[in-house]
Amino acid sequence: MWQQIYNVVLKTPIGPRYGTMEIHGDQRTVDGSLNVLMGKNTFHGSIDEGNRCQITGQLRTLMRTILYTAAGNVTWDSVCLTMRIGNKTMEVTGTALPGKEGVRP
Repeated sequence: MWQQIYNVVLKTPIGPRYGTMEIHGDQRTVDGSLNVLMGKNTFHGSIDEGNRCQITGQLRTLMRTILYTAAGNVTWDSVCLTMRIGNKTMEVTGTALPGKEGVRP
């Protein structure tokens, strides 16, 4: 089992939203939380040996809860995902949180 915390930026149509993303992995599965907008938003998904990740989750806002899927790359040092919400996309990018040593695979 491995885990890492990243400082992330969610690039929304109304501007960037800053937060953290915590990822826990075990062989080919991942889960964790994206902490932006209205707090902790959990997700789950899969990751392959090439660090290609696919996740699904929900984002809570003041007005509603939005379902999303996301795909991209997750490495020990960085995360880069394209989030799909209906026919729209948003980018989530980030780097490992300094001073927070996760548990390496």
